[in-house]
Formats: sequence, C-alpha cells, structure tokens
Amino acid sequence: ITVIFKSYHDCTEQKVYQATTEDLPSAGGKGESLWIVESSGGLGIRQVKIHARYLGTSIIVRQVGRYLTFAIRMPEDLAEENGGLQLEVIKAHVLNRQQSLRPPRLTGSWYGEDDGGELQPGLSAHVDMLERATTKCREMLQVEDVYFQSCVFDLLTTGDPEFSMAAYGALEDLKALPPSTLKQ
Repeated sequence: ITVIFKSYHDCTEQKVYQATTEDLPSAGGKGESLWIVESSGGLGIRQVKIHARYLGTSIIVRQVGRYLTFAIRMPEDLAEENGGLQLEVIKAHVLNRQQSLRPPRLTGSWYGEDDGGELQPGLSAHVDMLERATTKCREMLQVEDVYFQSCVFDLLTTGDPEFSMAAYGALEDLKALPPSTLKQ
C-alpha cells in the first residue's frame, strides 16, 4: 500500500508512506501537520495510523498475518475532488506472485484438526464448516453484524483464519474513524 501526500504550501513537504506484507514501517515521526504512529490493533495485529491534520484525513494501515488492509477517513469534498488532491494516491501493489482465492480444502488447518481426518462430503461437511467458521468469528467479534458475516464469509472462502481477522480490523477501524466526527 502506498500513500503519497503532496506538498502543501508551507505546511508540509511531499511525503510517501509505503507498507508491504513484509514491512509495516512506523517511520515518519510526528509533525504539526502530518504524523505517523504505530500502535497495537488488538489480537496481535500491527497497525500504523497516519494523520494529515491539514487535510482532516486519517488512515489506518493494518498487517493481519500476511495481509494488508487499510481504512481511510477524509472529508467528502476532498474525496470527490478530482484535480489538485493533496492526498494523491492510495494503491495496493500486486506482488510478483499473485495469490488467488481458491476453495478451502476440507482437511487440516481449522477444518478438521481435531480428528485429523477428512470430512465427509455432502451437506454435513458444509454444515460443519459453517459451524466452525461461525464459532471462530464469534470468538473474535462477539456480535453478529455485517462484520461478523464478513468474517464468516472470509473464513469459508479462504480457509485462512488470518484473513478472516480483517473483519475484526474493519470493525476496529470503524470505531477509530467514526464518520460522524467529520464536517461534511
């Protein structure tokens, strides 16, 4: 994920923040108009908060296992502006090797580690997978809402508990970046 802040009057020089799945840097320090701070996102998730005070913009970049996620809160007029944006680019780089989502295997990992065997095909296997995903997500999120549903979906489609943690991170981002605090 790359974030580029263009220079703005005498307020700040152009700054670039880059994070990869291998490196979530907290470098950048604090200034009056732009600062970058590393903090704990809970459940062992690393996160970096970027605040651009002169833009009224906050960004959270999270490292969830081998995945990166981000959330951004910015004034609507700034988001809709198409020319001269001070916040120029947010983009995710596709690494040299692309990973595609594939249906999870019904052996190993969180699916069948208790019995070590392969689950029986058919409806019972799907019900078992759904129950395990529901239980795992309920442990993290406590409430059954859109984030809970996202967690269950992510876990069912990837079979990767780390990926499903992104739903937990998204809920934490909503708490940290409430849209109602912005002047629209």
